[in-house]
Amino acid sequence: MMITELIDQDDYRDWLMQVGIPLPAEVDSPAECSAVALRWLEAQNDGIRAEFRAAFTEFNAKRPIMLPAVQEALCLLESA
Repeated sequence: MMITELIDQDDYRDWLMQVGIPLPAEVDSPAECSAVALRWLEAQNDGIRAEFRAAFTEFNAKRPIMLPAVQEALCLLESA
């Protein structure tokens, strides 16, 4: 039997920080993290946004093992 660890809000927050999104300590829900990421990305140049898009595509492939709240928050970044 194979057990898969689901991607939770901490994993999502960690991923955003690993790809360069500066998240304040008080922001912890997946939706709040996505909102901060969107605001930050709006101020970035096309190169940074392209790098984020590539990271997003890779992370999005893991959607089947994400908790629903993380899936919903990730949807907010699809147009970024």
